[in-house]
Amino acid sequence: MQLQGQSPLWTQQYGTPAYDAGFSVSKTFDGGFIVDGITTNDNNTKDILLIKLNAAGDTLWTHTYGSSYSEESFAVAQCRDSGYIIAGLKAQGNTDMYIIRTNAQGTELWNRTYGGALNDGSYSIMQTYDSGFAVCGYTASTGAGLKDMQLLKYDANGNLLWQKTYGGALDETAYALIQTADSGFVLTGTTNSYSGNGNSDIYLLKTSSTGDTTCLGTLKTVSISDK
Repeated sequence: MQLQGQSPLWTQQYGTPAYDAGFSVSKTFDGGFIVDGITTNDNNTKDILLIKLNAAGDTLWTHTYGSSYSEESFAVAQCRDSGYIIAGLKAQGNTDMYIIRTNAQGTELWNRTYGGALNDGSYSIMQTYDSGFAVCGYTASTGAGLKDMQLLKYDANGNLLWQKTYGGALDETAYALIQTADSGFVLTGTTNSYSGNGNSDIYLLKTSSTGDTTCLGTLKTVSISDK
């Protein structure tokens, strides 16, 4: 994509003859970039793709992570040891939350799958102050409604510490999270349960350090006219 009258500093293209897509990019400690997404393998299923770039966009290394099922990645973050944590989903009939921990060269250290009888998935992940990990997304397997926000907390070794769901009778999904100074979390995404107008609204939710809800609110959509 190029805006009229604008010239990018550089452009690069990465991929295979089949379908490939990038969903998340972050700046790395060395001034380069890490990109994650999906690539189509020889069995016509999807694998997670991780690409490490230097500051000029040149490829330093690539890794794919997959199985006989389809895996997709929607978020990647660099860890304090220069490794990476990846979040997405694994489709094995239904979809499950799926996270991968790697070292600085992209070699997989461990992975974790979490889900129930219906569809679950993750859209955002971060390393927490205690060197563990928090991941958010959605679940249709548990919770109060058709689809609820879901927040999971893992320790540094990938052991699940707790899992929480948030939502009403309809659909909620979390797309991003941050950790706050009190070690709690703020999630943002969409809600249909609390919109009151039949459409989805932005949904903000604040939790304690153990995922308990301390306050929540709905940001209503507004119309903005060009002047």
